[in-house]
Amino acid sequence: MILKTKYNLDDIVWYMKDNKPVAVIISAIEIFEVGTNQSYIKYNATDVLSPVTWLDHTNLYENILYPSKEMLLESL
Repeated sequence: MILKTKYNLDDIVWYMKDNKPVAVIISAIEIFEVGTNQSYIKYNATDVLSPVTWLDHTNLYENILYPSKEMLLESL
């Protein structure tokens, strides 16, 4: 079985947190595959500007992540 993720480790991505765009670095990828519509991919990430741990941001799903700030703002 081949599983394809939209983002890879160490990719910088953007998402909205507390109504503000935030840049993060993907630090972990979790894949849950059961062969049904309950399958998902989620990411954990660290802050770009002031990282504390590799779990600064948890449970980030692909549908809320964007490769650039411009793409994030266009989606709003």
